[in-house]
Amino acid sequence: MRFSKCILLLFVILPYCTFSQVSIREFPEDFQLYKRDTSTNTGTVTISGDVEISSGFSLFILEIYKDDVLIESVEHPLSYDNTTASFQFSENITAGLFQYSFKLKTDTNIILREASNVVAGDIYIVTGQSNAIRHRYFNAPFPFENTFIRTYLLETQEWSTNPNPYTFGGIGYRFAASIVANQNVPVLLLNGGVGGRTIAYFLRNHENTTDMSTNYGQLLSSYHHANLTRGDVNGIIWFQGEANPFTEIVHYKAIFNDLYESWEEDYAPNQYYVFQIRYGCKIADHPDYRRYFQTPEALRQLGTLPKTKIISSNAIVKGFDGCHYYETNGYENLASRLYNLVAYDFYNSGDDSGIYSPNIENVRFSNSLRNQIKFDLIPASDLYTWQNGVKNDFWIEGADDIVITDGIISGNTVILNLSDSITQENPKLSYLGHNPNDTPFIVNQNGIGMLSFKNMNITDSTLGDETFLLTDASLYPNPGTDIVTIEWELLSNSRLLIYDLTGKKVYDKEKIKELQITIDVSDWATGQYVVKIINQFATSYKRLTVN
Repeated sequence: MRFSKCILLLFVILPYCTFSQVSIREFPEDFQLYKRDTSTNTGTVTISGDVEISSGFSLFILEIYKDDVLIESVEHPLSYDNTTASFQFSENITAGLFQYSFKLKTDTNIILREASNVVAGDIYIVTGQSNAIRHRYFNAPFPFENTFIRTYLLETQEWSTNPNPYTFGGIGYRFAASIVANQNVPVLLLNGGVGGRTIAYFLRNHENTTDMSTNYGQLLSSYHHANLTRGDVNGIIWFQGEANPFTEIVHYKAIFNDLYESWEEDYAPNQYYVFQIRYGCKIADHPDYRRYFQTPEALRQLGTLPKTKIISSNAIVKGFDGCHYYETNGYENLASRLYNLVAYDFYNSGDDSGIYSPNIENVRFSNSLRNQIKFDLIPASDLYTWQNGVKNDFWIEGADDIVITDGIISGNTVILNLSDSITQENPKLSYLGHNPNDTPFIVNQNGIGMLSFKNMNITDSTLGDETFLLTDASLYPNPGTDIVTIEWELLSNSRLLIYDLTGKKVYDKEKIKELQITIDVSDWATGQYVVKIINQFATSYKRLTVN
């Protein structure tokens, strides 16, 4: 009996003695994600530590399992220097939709450490206000869970796949899910978002970068605890501004530049993605928002920073509170816009048509009367649509008595007709939207709304008279299905041309002496067309819709 108790005691004490003689510094943790080397599509798992000679071990054995199947068993002999042997060895794991397990054993078959569900993949950071962390009203659970989307919880210092909305955010989780589904690459997503905070809340304490009393320090500490170093993160995603609706453009940009420089020093991501906020939240309560709402323009101008792309939130329906994107597929659509950019930047999608948010350049008067404005949309190669009613969201700063009476898009050029000539010096054009759900937009072929802007200088054209008279011609019925009639006012030799939105000419008739003409459009493709009428008096443009 006494002998049996001694044997039992030996089995209890022996593992304790073994572990006390082996110190492991580096070893994978359950659900850990290792940074993927894109040149090899692998992540490097490093194991290191020290072992005392009194342990009696001559080698360690590392067993590697892929989806629970043993794929490798590697022996690592120990070399003692006096009484201690230091060991360090690495193994590469392939990035993909499979998980690895590791067991570190002694030559006496004692398991020193083990870990499971380890993957290699890509790293992204999301931060900002509530739209960076929200998913549904009251943050109801996600409708799905993906084990290949990971995060690191600083509070418990452990890896997690639990799709808690505040942990990932609706945009981040769906964006990561698109990478997993389309690229077969696991994703680590760290989210530093906090609702209702101004941009200053996210700044770094430059004296102590990991100051745990700051939001910046907590996020950076999570990054370090996840065993990541500078340069490991693919992209940082920023969605903030609702708490800074009336911050001056120059001030918001100055604060963001501070944050940007901190990110460059501590993370050095390959790319930045900035969402532009729009009308809604507290802005809707301000009686003079057109004057004071400057944050969208500040965000648009951030696109001049290196490695920075701006993503429009225009033409996505908001939720009932006019601030978030509850129950409208809004977060899914925002995630889709983000993913398409990332897929082109990092995953060789090969097609960048329609993925960028339409931006503007070259705002100018088209004639000396200064009663018409033109500006160009970029990218110039995309296809653009003018939705009925969008004219109401443009205005001339300081000229409340002048309105935009009509508008049209020709190629990538937007043409705005004014109710009167502008006589003021240094006039400026603005566009900020109004009702978040019913607002029409200028959109590209993928439905991405043009970026909002404020105080764009309107220059006098140096190209001569570019007048487009939009009121001297009419066409009906519009939309048309069979026969469409086009009329104009001045009797003259005229030329009628019609283009589809790709710029392809579908109709061309010269030397028209009548004041009207009928066209059979019954076999035309449904969509929008630009009608151009040229005579000795004027050039007129109209938009035709064929159903």
